[in-house]
Amino acid sequence: MAAVKEQILINKEYLKEYSQIPLNYNLDEVLPYAKVSELLWIKPILGEPLYDELIEQVASGDITDANSTLLLKVYPAEAIAIVYEALPFIYSHISEVGITKGKSDNSDSINLTEVDYLTKHLKAQLQARLDDLIYFLKTHLESYPLYEVQDDCCKKPEGSPFQQLYSPRKKKYNLK
Repeated sequence: MAAVKEQILINKEYLKEYSQIPLNYNLDEVLPYAKVSELLWIKPILGEPLYDELIEQVASGDITDANSTLLLKVYPAEAIAIVYEALPFIYSHISEVGITKGKSDNSDSINLTEVDYLTKHLKAQLQARLDDLIYFLKTHLESYPLYEVQDDCCKKPEGSPFQQLYSPRKKKYNLK
């Protein structure tokens, strides 16, 4: 039985153009993180109606001029979000023997501190692109009637939203 492929907004060409991934990198390794990146970072900004409209138009190949312009604002943010979400799995590999650091024949993998630095740097770039997308949408409201301005949609979380789901909650103690 063939797996059902979920429709995403970005394609390989735009991912290569806007991400930090080298042009000769196998994008099939990071494309599985595209949908989760859209759901965590892009859809909350666009809102469900506008996101769904974009998905439908990309799937059909019939994209309006306004949405084509919007997608050119979405792609840079989405490309960085994909790299951000895929980075832990680019750094490490899950196999039958467990989780290992990736190594090639002639180079060593970066250490966890360096991965943390890259993650923070990617997150700063992602936030800048998301802010640019929000500004674009707010200044072009007449072109995007499905967009609903939400003041609380884009508060900066600590870590990715995915990390927040699986982080233990802090216990509150009453120290009297």
